[in-house]
Amino acid sequence: PKIPVVDPALLTKKELKQITITVLNGTTSETLAKDVSDLLDTLGWPNISTADAADSTIKVSVVVYGPNEDLPLATSVANGLGIAAVKQSDMYPGAKVTVLVGKDFVR
Repeated sequence: PKIPVVDPALLTKKELKQITITVLNGTTSETLAKDVSDLLDTLGWPNISTADAADSTIKVSVVVYGPNEDLPLATSVANGLGIAAVKQSDMYPGAKVTVLVGKDFVR
């Protein structure tokens, strides 16, 4: 089935308030989480927090979401960042979407 696209520019303030995104740096690059956060901000995504991942040897970036209803949001965030992998997991309950950035994202 086709996954609907979520465009932050078309959301209401109330809808934007409900979106939370965490960017986890899974590399040894000191600025990567902030760089990705800044890129998401430029794309119009709100409520972004950053942190280092527990593992700094992540090779492939992935966007993780929890409940099924967050799949369109996760896919839209992944598309905006050019990340191919989108995965459902309850491993990161702190945000609707978690971007785990790996070495493949370092340019």
